[in-house]
Amino acid sequence: MGSTAIVLPAADLQTDVTVATSTMEGPFSGTQAEIDRLPFNAKLRAYNVHEIPVDPSLIDAAGAFYFQHMAPRVSEQRGSFRSGQLAFYVTRPPDWGSDISWWSADDAQTYRYFESEFFLKVCLGEPLRRLIDIDRAVRLYYPSFVVRSRCEETFFHVDYRPGCGTNAYTLMTPLEDMSGSGEAHLAYLDALGRPRIYRYNKGTAIVFGTNFFHGTQVAAQRQARAFLCFSFGSDKQQYWPELKKSIYYQSRLLCTPGGTLLTRPES
Repeated sequence: MGSTAIVLPAADLQTDVTVATSTMEGPFSGTQAEIDRLPFNAKLRAYNVHEIPVDPSLIDAAGAFYFQHMAPRVSEQRGSFRSGQLAFYVTRPPDWGSDISWWSADDAQTYRYFESEFFLKVCLGEPLRRLIDIDRAVRLYYPSFVVRSRCEETFFHVDYRPGCGTNAYTLMTPLEDMSGSGEAHLAYLDALGRPRIYRYNKGTAIVFGTNFFHGTQVAAQRQARAFLCFSFGSDKQQYWPELKKSIYYQSRLLCTPGGTLLTRPES
């Protein structure tokens, strides 16, 4: 089932939305020339965003993995922890207007498990692959689960700096059916800077990169929802200096475009 985008009523924007402005020119990041080179999604009316199908059996396997290793710790866990033979790292960013947390792989064994059991089983599709400057294969920079149970304010932000172009993307797909929910979907800005809502559906992933401003739709406190998430892109090491500026603090363990696993010291 495909997802739809609707315009968020102006009345809802007056108190619910916080816009990140540090890297914006108007509603966008980068220069107009850089924006014009990005692909345009006519359905979502936004630049550099795509939808791809994901096999429901893969989502169910990811859900079982999440409920085994993360769900029991979702309220309190921070930093590094182990579950069985696997290692994870939890980041809880402050000042995002929500209780969002990122649960990423924290050693090579866990990274490779995410890569082989989940990432490599997602068919990214030729249109998306053609956009990325690839030598041999798309590179997984880091895998994670994104988890949240509430959102008081929508914090609009971009995941990648303008210099990343079409060589770095984020994939997000929900672990549960959200078709009956009217909140906690993805708020984003369209090509004219207008806030819209992208409605998540199980079995569909949204993939976005440079210039796609987004955040969590306002949601009241409820049971935590989890999303399978991948940061991926080019396997050419020449893009690492710019990419590093965007993803360095998203995960403690990162894979460079060239394939080297790096561990960032805990701050």
